[in-house]
Amino acid sequence: MNVLVTGASGFTGQSMLRYLNGILPADAALIAHYRASPVPSGIPCTRLRANLRSAAETESMIRASEPDYILHLAGRTRGSRDDLFADNTLAAGNLIDAVRGAADSAVVLLVSSAAVYGNAGDLPVPETTHIAPVSTYGAAKAAEELLVYAEMERYGLRISIARPFNLCGPGQSGAFALGSVIRQAVAIERHEQETLQLANIDSRRDFIDVRDAVRAFWAIAAHTAFDSACRGVRFNVGSGASTSVREILQMIEAVAGRSYPVSAHPSPELIPAQTADITRICTVCRWKPEWTLERTMESMLAAERETPRTP
Repeated sequence: MNVLVTGASGFTGQSMLRYLNGILPADAALIAHYRASPVPSGIPCTRLRANLRSAAETESMIRASEPDYILHLAGRTRGSRDDLFADNTLAAGNLIDAVRGAADSAVVLLVSSAAVYGNAGDLPVPETTHIAPVSTYGAAKAAEELLVYAEMERYGLRISIARPFNLCGPGQSGAFALGSVIRQAVAIERHEQETLQLANIDSRRDFIDVRDAVRAFWAIAAHTAFDSACRGVRFNVGSGASTSVREILQMIEAVAGRSYPVSAHPSPELIPAQTADITRICTVCRWKPEWTLERTMESMLAAERETPRTP
């Protein structure tokens, strides 16, 4: 069995590799795709470099890896409109073309995003909710989903779709909300800054530990392999609860045993609240989240404290 993880050098990709290394049989081959940043040397896997914007490089990667499973995590969350559509929509199209030509029996999990929902009015949000993205990233992921679904229907491919909500966990970039809060909190402990600089601390999001998310991704892929009813199905991946940044900060302060001064800078908020309805994945895949948000915050804080001080 060959398992290909695209975008394997990223935050989620590395967690995916670590999880798969712990559960795959000894004779399975784990193949890690990357484009620019290499996969850390401490993670056992076969490494393949490819630019998924290139149809030729993508096809070469698929032919070289001969995958039975593809977990498509590669993509871009920020950048120009052209880059967002190139690294999400175009790249997924190239991947599906390559699968159709060289690995048409492979099970493909497309990791999309809850950003496709936009500001859904009724919470929690089920997968049947009409997609109406309010960001360029969300639009690119929505287009990616539609393209891949159309190709699946046309060519009979074995594809399912995951829609993760807000991922978090140790080592997350400061470009994301919880990663930023943790990094700033430790910077205050190190006397590198005086206050937490935060925006919209009362906005509510569904935060899911990346270690739970990668378990969900594999559960979906495994069920798609053995249950044809999963083909083309979208699965929300979240905790099923919403939490504000203010509440997150209270958790961090409880773990740290101290308070952190806050300087709030509210900005216009297009999505004031978001919560996943996770009934489908819990029922179909027998999956459920295991990490409480408090435990996640504790592990994130510990990991950041172990990170060397910035010169």
